[in-house]
Amino acid sequence: MSSRSNLETEQQVLMTAQRLLAVSDVTQLTMDRLAAESGISRATLYRHFSSRSALLKRLSSEFGIQMSNPEDDGDIHKRILQAARAVISRIGSFNFTIEQVAEQAGVGVATVYRHFGNKENLLHAMAEVMHPRRAALDLLNHTSGDLEADLTHFVQNVLEFMYTNSELARLAILGDAKVRFLFSTAGAAQERTLNSLADYLETQMQAGHLKPQDPLNLAAALIGMILSFAFIKPTYTHSQDNVEQAANFIIRLFLDGVSKDNS
Repeated sequence: MSSRSNLETEQQVLMTAQRLLAVSDVTQLTMDRLAAESGISRATLYRHFSSRSALLKRLSSEFGIQMSNPEDDGDIHKRILQAARAVISRIGSFNFTIEQVAEQAGVGVATVYRHFGNKENLLHAMAEVMHPRRAALDLLNHTSGDLEADLTHFVQNVLEFMYTNSELARLAILGDAKVRFLFSTAGAAQERTLNSLADYLETQMQAGHLKPQDPLNLAAALIGMILSFAFIKPTYTHSQDNVEQAANFIIRLFLDGVSKDNS
């Protein structure tokens, strides 16, 4: 194809994009829609513009079109994950399609495949972010020296996380064998959360604040109490507790049983 033909094709795409942006939000400007409206194949579109981000930057630099958020690949990656979570929560199942996720995210189907390859990889990525490892690491690395305050802060963070992701986590626990297998691949990260908590509790035993016992058992018991408030109680009450109140109750009950002062 000649340089003139290349230029004409690019100008046709850019003019079509300008027209679409005049009547819709930037999030609706997907590569699939642009291909359909311009009458140019997706393959040709991607040959001239390597990504949606590259197209948006070209529109901004050459035509002065101001866009509130010409996303980079990291933004799009995050948006697709958020869209997948929204779709799963809406349909109440992991039997979603890539097309549904793309529509929710406001991107083309090809963009979802470019970032994740397939549905299984998308589920793997979701599983990796669906556990509160940050709270456990913060507890271990930024202790205040106050056992009750540290544990209460940890429980608050974990409960907040689980309340936010309750529908997805419940589906992962109750889903079919394939779903449980996919989410079990995040087990190493979840194990780190449990081990981080166990490490913290062990240091408290060594400091004489807790009764000597298996720290992993203690960590598992505390996580179990949190899960009860995150999933079991809401199933019967159809509501979620105030995070601060629930965290205070859990820690008081936990420490009543394991604190050295209560020997």
